[in-house]
Amino acid sequence: IGCHMVDLGGASVGGALHQAYSLVASDPNAVVLVAAADVPKSVFKQVSDLKRLTETVCHKEYEIDYGATLIALYALLAERQMSESGITLEHHIDIVKHFRKNAINNPRAFQFEKELTDKQLNRPLAGPYSTPMIAIVTDHAFATLITSEKKKQELIDKGILKKDSQHIFLAGASHAVHAEYFYQKKFMASPAAIASERAFALSGFARED
Repeated sequence: IGCHMVDLGGASVGGALHQAYSLVASDPNAVVLVAAADVPKSVFKQVSDLKRLTETVCHKEYEIDYGATLIALYALLAERQMSESGITLEHHIDIVKHFRKNAINNPRAFQFEKELTDKQLNRPLAGPYSTPMIAIVTDHAFATLITSEKKKQELIDKGILKKDSQHIFLAGASHAVHAEYFYQKKFMASPAAIASERAFALSGFARED
């Protein structure tokens, strides 16, 4: 059994899925378990914990001394993107409302049955971001199996996988990373957008499909 560790911060699962996709593409008989977990709610309980987080993600010489925090740096990126692309605060709010609508009806969601109010959305935290727009601090875990369709059917026939379990077909996968520190980022090209384009290219699908 080969073991691989992927540590890309918040993008770790995406990077691991891409690696699993590549392994299965090169060996259709491969079965790859992708598992990840994070415990920010249990770990980050003191101001010193948050300070250590800032020291990890912000440059000690060019960012921390100027009051940089993780959410503040994201806000700077968001404001520049809004200026250059025409994205508005209303667009951000529409996105948050869409995902909260999904969460409200999902018993497994952290925001289950928690209505979103205009007061919450109109109370800025950093730049265009209000509290409902930032990541939820909670403990969480994720696990899934990646394999070929032929191997999946073989595992079902052997009784290893449940026949009626839900399966998602992965047509393409990719990931991209940007500069380690904010001040090193020269352009606004989004790693998420770059990874999406590569995934589309691998899948053979066009956006309109």
